[in-house]
Amino acid sequence: MPNDAIGHLETQIAVVAAVDFEYRLLHTRFQNTKIPVTFTTFGIGALESAANAKQLAQTLTGKHVIYIGTCGTFGRFSGVELVSAEEARWSCIGERMGKAYKIKNTMNPLPIPLNPTWVEGLKRKTCLCAASISLDTRLSPDQEAENLIENVELYGIASYISDSVASLTPLLAVTNAVGPDAHAQWLKNHQAAAALTADYVTKILTRD
Repeated sequence: MPNDAIGHLETQIAVVAAVDFEYRLLHTRFQNTKIPVTFTTFGIGALESAANAKQLAQTLTGKHVIYIGTCGTFGRFSGVELVSAEEARWSCIGERMGKAYKIKNTMNPLPIPLNPTWVEGLKRKTCLCAASISLDTRLSPDQEAENLIENVELYGIASYISDSVASLTPLLAVTNAVGPDAHAQWLKNHQAAAALTADYVTKILTRD
């Protein structure tokens, strides 16, 4: 969105993340600007974030929300990159392995109301979410690994705020491959992910 267009927004832009270190660099950059950006955390994990999401929805109503964080990829990991998510699905490992099933008409896939201007040039993925982080990459037959990422909190947040915000744009930095080495890769790459995200958000909010 061009900078002059931002100036005419009747609503603020809100950046949300699980923890503040994910947006700390970005927050510093926007402290002394006229662009109306607020920053909020929603907590770590599917349960904590969902518990906070109802109250968060009240403060975000009508705003353009940028959801930032990290994710793992079920496809080939070739380094840190920024992607978006056009759909969130609740998909625990038990279901993917055929050891569990969802109750009918619950936890349905959620389309994400993206701001298309903010994701131009980014790959749009389907985000799988669950209460825990997957160590196993097995998928159901209808799922394609290259199109799938994993972020724990997105489903819970989107389920509460999607209908009340002006837009919800996930910007997720891929820090690792899903699997047993995921945490070690995340530790190695999460700082670079935060810097990459800060650079991208700065660019989209300040470009002419």
